[in-house]
Amino acid sequence: MAVTNLNLLAKKGFIWSAIERFGVQFFQISINIILARLLTPTDFGIVGMLGIFISLSQSFAQSGMAYGLIQKKNRNEIDYSTVFVFNLVVSICLYGILFLCAPWVAAFYEREELTFLTRVLAIVIVISSAGLVQNVIMRINIDFKKIAKINIISVLVSGIISVSLAYAGIGLWAIIIQILLNSFITVILSWFYSSWRPLPIFSMQSFRELFGFGYKLLLSSILATTMDNIYKIFIGKLFAPAQLGYYTQAKQYSDSSSGTLTSIVQSVSFPLLAKLQNDPATFLTVFRRILFYSSLLIFPVMSLLAISAEPLFRVILTEKWLPAVPFFQILCFARIMYPLSALNMNSLIALGRSDLFLRLDLMKFVVAIVFLLIALNFELYWIVFSSVISSSLFFIIDCFYTKQLTGYGLFKQIRDIYKIFLSCIIMMIVLLSAEFFFNFGEYILFFNFIIGPAVFILASYLMRLNLFQELKLALKK
Repeated sequence: MAVTNLNLLAKKGFIWSAIERFGVQFFQISINIILARLLTPTDFGIVGMLGIFISLSQSFAQSGMAYGLIQKKNRNEIDYSTVFVFNLVVSICLYGILFLCAPWVAAFYEREELTFLTRVLAIVIVISSAGLVQNVIMRINIDFKKIAKINIISVLVSGIISVSLAYAGIGLWAIIIQILLNSFITVILSWFYSSWRPLPIFSMQSFRELFGFGYKLLLSSILATTMDNIYKIFIGKLFAPAQLGYYTQAKQYSDSSSGTLTSIVQSVSFPLLAKLQNDPATFLTVFRRILFYSSLLIFPVMSLLAISAEPLFRVILTEKWLPAVPFFQILCFARIMYPLSALNMNSLIALGRSDLFLRLDLMKFVVAIVFLLIALNFELYWIVFSSVISSSLFFIIDCFYTKQLTGYGLFKQIRDIYKIFLSCIIMMIVLLSAEFFFNFGEYILFFNFIIGPAVFILASYLMRLNLFQELKLALKK
């Protein structure tokens, strides 16, 4: 495929993936803000206790075979139908396991109501599996326009219904109903926008081929999901539900920024880099461009959000959520490297090395557990702060095999983005100094969000980052 066509495809994919991710996050955050005002931290904490069980089950149900479909060159109808049948059967089995184990979940957290909540919320596992293949086909075709329509409509409709129910006074059930409705509407629209329909076929040959590639990614997904949710287990077990509610909200808002870009990077970079697996020079060129533009967006955004956390929470969520501010600030810095780590990991599976992907996730899992266990000896803030140390080490670990396969390792990547990082440091110093010497009062947010980006752009110019030239070049391509 010509480089020009790939650049056009990449640009189009990024634009629609960005529209989809930012659109979904905008509506989801807006809905979550309303729910946070209507509900209590305890409500969010109780639902948060179930996060790891649902997330792990969904990882099992997807089995990593979606990546196998994207990576495989000569995929066919038998492959698609085999994945559909397998995922649906596995999701039903997993729901049955969670249904039976629900009383044990309730006993672990010592909250009896979790038995019924688990059995209801776990239905999302079966629902979501029914639209997986349609979604994969759209991603293979880099058709993020349809994905944007599907996900934005789903979150908007489910959110409106959820907020209405919260106003009616049904409490935490408003959150659960939103999760279920969002998944259900997504599946319905995926079938509507996709012409593909499953055949009553299950091929063992196809399964062995796809699962042979995907099972390593399944194990990696389980490890990643565990790392992402393990803090909820310990906080939910050792502290009051309200504390977990504060952490859950802080995590959701920090993930809304970093997670959105990570999702864009993963969605577009994997199918795009997979097309370039036999063209090392172009592969590396595209990789470096994605790394640069990801850093250019995520570094200043997360830094600015961390600096502005207290007035943001006060204005948007009201004072009852102010205890979540320190958690949010810590998590902003913990999440700042996630998109870059995701890009390095995606380069491995794009090159067909799911074995290295799994090996890296095993290493990172050990690192995360070690720092978490050490932090458990201290107060809650240090438990959350351990994620900052872990995420920094994750990026270093992720770069190791990237260097082996592409020659583009840690120091070369840092060389490409360090000026962006320094510009963010300067921006934060200026904003903190201005806040210390001057009392902006209720205008602090206005000051931060106007002056902050201006300082970042000026600092970038002084360090000859050529920010506008880079953006102009990207738009031309």
